[in-house]
This record gives sequence, C-alpha cells and structure tokens, in this order.
Amino acid sequence: TKLTLVPQLDFRYRFLRKNYATARAGVFMRDYTLKYLFLGSKVYAFGAEYARQTIVGPLRVAVQWCNITEFTAYASIGFNF
Repeated sequence: TKLTLVPQLDFRYRFLRKNYATARAGVFMRDYTLKYLFLGSKVYAFGAEYARQTIVGPLRVAVQWCNITEFTAYASIGFNF
C-alpha cells in the first residue's frame, strides 16, 4: 500500500456580507514508505475562488493551476452533500 499526504492551506475573506474570496495552496505526496514520502515527486496546486451565498446554496467560480494539469476552472451552484 502507498502512503499519501495532502496538506492544503486556505485563506478566506468575507466581504459585502454574502461574498467570499478564497486563495488556496496544496501539495500531494505519495510513496510506499515514510522514509521516501518527502523525497519523491510532488504535485503542487494553487487556486482562487469567488463564492456568493444564494437562496439555492453557494454560487462558486474557481480557477486553479497545478504542475500536472496546468490551468483548470469550474463553476457550481448548490450545496455539497
């Protein structure tokens, strides 16, 4: 089995009562032993998100970059279940 470590840090700022801006960064590390977990290749990711509270749940628009897929974006509305 492989060991996996995924630390992520998010900073969220609320403005104008129902609006949120989030900046996030994370790294993905995986290896078969703890000894080599921090020495192997890593996947880095950075992103930003804008969200607004609506009657049907949060409306979100986000962009992110990682060293494998480069730039991606998504939008969603509603709650996560």
